[in-house]
Amino acid sequence: MARSPVKRSDLGEMLLERYGAVLGGRDLRKALGYRSATAFSQAVRNRVVPIRFFTIDGRRGYFALATDIAEWLELKASQASESKQQGNRKEGAEM
Repeated sequence: MARSPVKRSDLGEMLLERYGAVLGGRDLRKALGYRSATAFSQAVRNRVVPIRFFTIDGRRGYFALATDIAEWLELKASQASESKQQGNRKEGAEM
């Protein structure tokens, strides 16, 4: 049974409820799918972090808005869905 996609607003609300408006540290890293702090640090250093992040004076590390994370996750899910649909169309055309 296929799971119904989570709407961006629902995902944003879920993230806000669980983490608050701003994510940092382990929560930010996990929400973005990085398995380790080292992998996240490398991504930041190489400027490939997929969302807008920021620092806060007097605090260590990087932070991001829950709404930005939700938007990025929805975008990635949409792209994966579109890619899968295009692949299915190509397979059907070859038959």
